[in-house]
Amino acid sequence: MIYTAASAIFGLGRAGCRSTDIMADAAHAILTRPSTECTGSFFLDEDVLREEGVTDFAKYELVPGTPPEIDLFVTRS
Repeated sequence: MIYTAASAIFGLGRAGCRSTDIMADAAHAILTRPSTECTGSFFLDEDVLREEGVTDFAKYELVPGTPPEIDLFVTRS
């Protein structure tokens, strides 16, 4: 989950959240891809960055060593 001002309003703490930098990095990766590869697609930031070869996501953690929470609207199978 990305920590924003809205997160604070809903009483969610910083533990388990990531910085907005992960969204910026994922957006850059998507926007520099050929449009024919990604038009009409839905993306999750971590999945995009993994496809780009990123394996260490610690730099995005707001509380170091805390595993990320899954977004409230995303389910993993």
